[in-house]
Amino acid sequence: HDHVWKWFSKQLFAHGSMKRARATPPQQGVDPANGEDELASQRKKKAYHKGAIYRMEFCNFMSYRHMEMIDPGSKLNCIIGPNGSGKSSIVCGMCIGLGGSLSVTERGDKISACVHGNGSARDENGSLITSGSVEIELWEGSGPGKNLTVRVDFNMENKEHWRMNGASSSKKAVKETLKGLRIAVDNPLQFLPQDKVGQFSTLAPEKLLEYTEEAIGEGLIDQHRELIQKQGELKKMRHALATEEKTLADLEAENEGLQKDVDRWNRYQRGLARMELLGAKKLWLAHETAAAELEEVHADYRKKKDELAAKNREKAEREQKLRPLKETLQRCKDTKAKADIKYNRLDAEKTALGGDEGGIDQAESDIQKARLALLRVDQDYRKRLDNLETLKANLADAQSSLSESERAAETQLGTSPTEALAVAQQDVESARLALNAAGNDCDDHDSAARQLERELCNAEQGVRALGDVSRRKQQLIARDAPDSARLAHWAHGAGLDPKNDFLGPILMHFDIPNALHAQLAEQAITKKNASSFFARNNQARDKLNQHCKEHNLRVNIYKFDGRFAPPPNRPSAAELSHLGVEAWLDEALTVADDARNQVLGSLSQLMRIESFLLCNNKAVANIEELQQLLARKGCTTVKILTPALTFSTSQSRYGNKALISTSSVPRRAEGTFSNSVDPALQQQREAALTHAKEQLSAHQETSAELRRAVETKKSAHAAATERLKAVQSHITRLKHLQNRKDQLQLKISAAEKEVGAFDSDAKKEEHRARLREAHNRLCEFQKQLSAIIKKQAAAVAEVCGHALEAEAVETILIEAKHELQDVEAVIRQLQTSEKDAQGNLQVVKQRCLKLKAEAEAKAPQLSSERRAGDEKAAKEWSSMPSSLDEIDDEIEMLEAETSADRAGADANSLKHFKEKMKQLEEVRERVAESTSSLEAESSAVRSLENNWKPRLLEMVETVNANFSKYFQRFKCVGEVALSDGKRRNADGNVLSDEDDYSQYKIHIMVKWRANEQLHVLGEAGRDSGGERSVATMIYLIALQIINPAPFRVVDEINQAMDSTNERNVFACIMEACKDGGKQYFLLTPKLLPDLDYGTDTTIQLVCNGPYMLQRKDMDLAAFC
Repeated sequence: HDHVWKWFSKQLFAHGSMKRARATPPQQGVDPANGEDELASQRKKKAYHKGAIYRMEFCNFMSYRHMEMIDPGSKLNCIIGPNGSGKSSIVCGMCIGLGGSLSVTERGDKISACVHGNGSARDENGSLITSGSVEIELWEGSGPGKNLTVRVDFNMENKEHWRMNGASSSKKAVKETLKGLRIAVDNPLQFLPQDKVGQFSTLAPEKLLEYTEEAIGEGLIDQHRELIQKQGELKKMRHALATEEKTLADLEAENEGLQKDVDRWNRYQRGLARMELLGAKKLWLAHETAAAELEEVHADYRKKKDELAAKNREKAEREQKLRPLKETLQRCKDTKAKADIKYNRLDAEKTALGGDEGGIDQAESDIQKARLALLRVDQDYRKRLDNLETLKANLADAQSSLSESERAAETQLGTSPTEALAVAQQDVESARLALNAAGNDCDDHDSAARQLERELCNAEQGVRALGDVSRRKQQLIARDAPDSARLAHWAHGAGLDPKNDFLGPILMHFDIPNALHAQLAEQAITKKNASSFFARNNQARDKLNQHCKEHNLRVNIYKFDGRFAPPPNRPSAAELSHLGVEAWLDEALTVADDARNQVLGSLSQLMRIESFLLCNNKAVANIEELQQLLARKGCTTVKILTPALTFSTSQSRYGNKALISTSSVPRRAEGTFSNSVDPALQQQREAALTHAKEQLSAHQETSAELRRAVETKKSAHAAATERLKAVQSHITRLKHLQNRKDQLQLKISAAEKEVGAFDSDAKKEEHRARLREAHNRLCEFQKQLSAIIKKQAAAVAEVCGHALEAEAVETILIEAKHELQDVEAVIRQLQTSEKDAQGNLQVVKQRCLKLKAEAEAKAPQLSSERRAGDEKAAKEWSSMPSSLDEIDDEIEMLEAETSADRAGADANSLKHFKEKMKQLEEVRERVAESTSSLEAESSAVRSLENNWKPRLLEMVETVNANFSKYFQRFKCVGEVALSDGKRRNADGNVLSDEDDYSQYKIHIMVKWRANEQLHVLGEAGRDSGGERSVATMIYLIALQIINPAPFRVVDEINQAMDSTNERNVFACIMEACKDGGKQYFLLTPKLLPDLDYGTDTTIQLVCNGPYMLQRKDMDLAAFC
């Protein structure tokens, strides 16, 4: 394996320097993180910031087969190695392992590029390396004292598998978690790879501001983006308002024109009668014209009928040509379906080959198991040796304890333990005889006392019967939950201990003394919950469940774990009493002290008892104030119980997280938790109890002297017994120590035999054989998989061929269908024309008949027959215009004012005038609403700007102060300036007061020489590469203290600098990293000699690559 190893030093020597290093590298086989040197111990005491990198491990990643970096240091880390040794691989590993894209490092865009050897390298067994992994451990990333481990496994197929703390996860979830730790590898202000150093110095000022806001955090970038979005919405709203105002003006102008049409409508009504007279004069001429038209329409109808018949014949011919094309298309689809079935079968074979049972996954699992088994063989042998050594040490201790105990016993007893035991036994027997004699004297007196005690007991039972809430609860459970009563009876008889095994029914373990509280509690604690059981251990739970299953008992049994603790932010009932609050439900319950935690914890686990608030009816009037007060305290899921209503509160998950309140009518109270007793009966029984106590007390006073005599004898007997126990204790301890010594000797003999019989080599060889067999199976499966993939490629080609053939046939078929559709469209048109012609024929015919009838009705004397025989009628006929055109000309003079078409238009104008007036009012309302919305949105933007801009200016001032201070080390001038978004001319004068938030910028201003002007970095290419690198680095350093990110990474920023600038930059980094600074990784192929690294700097040397010294060959002493 290749390694990255580290040591701590105040000074790194350069080539040719003979200065002695202040710390030596770790020796071969010694982990520097566990070393004994003083500087390492001091460094470990330096606290990491939350989210800092504590450990990195690469496997088959880029230039590394394996690399692990543990406890790098919480301040500045200098990672040094020549070009090609893999420094940039470390940067890429940090980026990939923390959810970033490889494109961030400019080293590719696919994860497969990170596999060691790009899939062509082989491991120690000759197998191709096709996968790798990166694992990064972040300090306290999962909470105080809990590091977060992020791991990604990838392969040559660009597949990724993410884990967090060993559990499977997704890349999105990883990035969200890291975002909460202020880690953003796509922000160059936190993560600046080698290939992006040059790009950073040429960043657009707008982008530099965006990255800076994002790096600082505190919500600045979110507010800035929201301002840009809202400003865009304001522009749209202004444009929409202008459009609506224009629509309003157009509607007002249009309505003025419609007023004239209304006036014309009135004139039309006056001329309508005259139009009727003129129409009657032309009826007879119209009849003659209609008769001629009837002949022409009839001829047109016959022509259209003939054209329709011809097109129908053409349609039949085209439909005949479509049939073979449809058959060919169906054949192509059937053939393609068969090829698809073949491909799916091969795909199923490939899936089965990689299955868990007997497939590739199984082979890989067997390999892993064999490797673990080899490791366990050594562990088992070491465990047996350690056990033997421990037994020998225990035997020596037992021998020593036995000798010391024998000497101590003789010293304390003054003689041998055996002789002392005989004397003590004799003293105890004498004291016992004296005690028996005194006891006999009391027996007669006690006989009379027992009768009085029985009377007292009966009186006490009578009083207890009244207050026996437990019995009443048992009756309730037997009535409402008989299965729970049966289970409780069985559990007590089956040997289950209520204190250690189970809790239930829950109703038996608490009381509610207050009547109102008991009534309200029925709305929270259901009968189902009150009759539930809680098992205190798995064995009791299994027994209860088994009994319920066997006897078909419907009882809920839960497993109780944990302790009860009300929410710390919950206000007390006393604080809320002025609003009608009585108590929290868990406070209203009376529970025995030794069971309080278990009972309340069980009810909390079952129905969150701590979230119910008991109130009187006063709370109904104050419900809104009460709910708002609870919400401010963070209690957003409280259920408020009153006699009249039940209120539930919750907080919306959307929008502004508004408080949602619902109310309901409580259920009818059944007195489940009521504990009331008849006062008269209780007083009677308490009086009887007092009388019995007085009689017994008077009798007991006469026996006081007898009792004192018995107590004296008891004391003497107890003293003798204690002396006997002390002697027996010494004898028992000596026997115990002797037995322990004998047992240890037997265990040592057995352990020695077990060590001698353990054949580790044979066991290892057995597991190695299994490992080889699993490797062989895996190779065979991979060959089979390759063959299936080739067959699948052939099946895909076959499917594509049939698909192309079907597509070609379908194209021809579609074209033929389109031609047929064109013919059908023509037929439809002809059918319509034929129907229209036939209809027109009927219309003209009917019109001709109608005109004749109307003419005869209005002026029968003008018919041709009457005119021929009546001179008066002929003269009247000749006095009128002689042609229909002349009559129409005369009618046209009237139509200028009163024509039927114009009259219809005037009528529509009146209707339109009313509709436009309604539309005008609607537009005016929309204009008013848009104006109000625009003013509200503008106010919101101003409010947001007033919150964002002062913080932005404060941030820029802080960065500018740090930037200027560090630039003074170079004897140069540097500033960081903020530019707003107002439009300006070439002279810098403001052209518009409108501030475009998308155009806000940060300018890095520099002045390298006394004869220069302060200018923007990179402006017109006037700054050299080294100068840009210095300014870029100083800007990054200026952000170090105010940047909330837990670490920062910069790769080869010093390569274009001269030695003076490089030394000054390094000094600035050292100053920024001390006194609360964050973790900093600086990667470089070299550093200047005689740099002062301080006590907090960690130097990491990269020993990797074919031309580098390996770690085992590195000897710093040879260079000192």
